[in-house]
Amino acid sequence: LTVAAGATSAQLVLTVADNGVFAADAVYEISMREVGRVAIVTDATARVTIANDEASPQLTLTPETAVEAVNGVGGVMNFVLGLSTPLATDLSFAVMTNGGTATAGADYVAVDTVVTIAAGQTSVVVPVVLVTDDLAEGQETIVLTAQQQGGSSSLQATGVVNDASALPVLSVGDVSVSEGNDTTQVSFVLTLSKVSGVAVQGSVSISGPATLINRITLPGGPLVVPAGQTTATYSFTLAGDLMPSSEGVVELSVSQAVGAFGLASFLAMWQ
Repeated sequence: LTVAAGATSAQLVLTVADNGVFAADAVYEISMREVGRVAIVTDATARVTIANDEASPQLTLTPETAVEAVNGVGGVMNFVLGLSTPLATDLSFAVMTNGGTATAGADYVAVDTVVTIAAGQTSVVVPVVLVTDDLAEGQETIVLTAQQQGGSSSLQATGVVNDASALPVLSVGDVSVSEGNDTTQVSFVLTLSKVSGVAVQGSVSISGPATLINRITLPGGPLVVPAGQTTATYSFTLAGDLMPSSEGVVELSVSQAVGAFGLASFLAMWQ
């Protein structure tokens, strides 16, 4: 820096580059020394403050929708812990799985660890390994929580796991009953092709001759095969009739959210 002859001051210009990193204001000192003693330097240090102009970073925790492992292949749900702006220092979080409809150990490997978004970076991935099973369970959820170490920031996100297991097939066996003068209970055995992880519920409808339909009383509520079971019984009542009549067939149709359609019929016989 040179103060020209005849002048009393000179200007030192500093160029500040934008590094795109959120950080505290930076303070620098500039020192001067004499080169050829033509003046007495009484204040040899100048302090320069460079103010941060980056917005405060925003934290996000974003899950992805994953499909459970099939035959041990695949099956990872990634949660992305992110910053809108990189930091000048590392930022660490304690992360853990702690909720959702999926079961730790049976549906996924529990997570309880510490992850770090390195200085200058904007994200880190937290993988949750999914477990293979053959239970039809429908969609399930996994909840991940991230707590900043040494800070107050806390985030939580819910990821969705889509079931890769084949749905069970529901079948309903035919039955044959002989009509009496009194009320008759008609029972169907419902069978699933394999165990389901959730209850199989179905709606029931009947069709057939009006002379039979008008004498049938269906139970209230849906048809249900409980979770973990492969068989159940569905029953309704057929009112008696003193009048002689011919045989008749009523078809009972079952539709449900899990499995295929079931179709059964019963034959009412009397004379």
